[in-house]
Amino acid sequence: MLAMSGVRYMQHYGMTEEDMARVTVKNRRHASLNPNAHLRKQVTVDDVLASRMISWPIKLMDCCPQSSGGAAMVLASERYIRENHLEAVWITGLAHCAETYWLGDRMAADPIADHADAFALSQAFKRAYKMAGISDPRTQIDVAELYAPFSNTEFHSIDAAGLCERGESVQLMREGYFELGGKVPVNPSGGTLCTNAIAVTAMVRAAEVALQVWGRAGEHQAVGAKRGVASGNGGDHQIFGTMVIEA
Repeated sequence: MLAMSGVRYMQHYGMTEEDMARVTVKNRRHASLNPNAHLRKQVTVDDVLASRMISWPIKLMDCCPQSSGGAAMVLASERYIRENHLEAVWITGLAHCAETYWLGDRMAADPIADHADAFALSQAFKRAYKMAGISDPRTQIDVAELYAPFSNTEFHSIDAAGLCERGESVQLMREGYFELGGKVPVNPSGGTLCTNAIAVTAMVRAAEVALQVWGRAGEHQAVGAKRGVASGNGGDHQIFGTMVIEA
């Protein structure tokens, strides 16, 4: 299913297998700084391209692992936090949207890009941003943890998050825009591509953003991050949740 999406993204936006490999290289580099990551060994573009084909254009190193792990977040009301003088970061926006189950019907929602993009994810981000009062995510978001279980899906997740124009993520990835030290670090933890404890993988995205805007992410800290976004996927690449978290 997501190999087909990758082919469509190639056709629409010029993504190549090398571009997909760059996502894996970036995320593995980030994961090497994260003691909680599963796959921490750094790799090269050539390593990724030489890995076993799964379903073209997706190769083994373009795929997430099956990890073991857990995650927890403590939630409380604003009133409780302030009355008890607790340290906290704030969820300022959240939303959920879903696609139709049948892949062929998804083209009707966005006939320009069809299966290349994640239309419902983009709608969820727009709703979360409206709740959080964000009008220009490209300039107002400092860090992102996006649920991208395959290297090619990180591109349309970045696009859906509004961190660039649709399809522009390919060129920006080549320029290092989404790396630690870049303009908007994406998946500084290494992301789903490096750790995928399936039952909690989406929660980990939110927890990582909380740590980032709190300034407590350790070696994989995005410097100066004060507002971030997280996303989670479910179903047949069909159900999407988004969250805005601020210091």
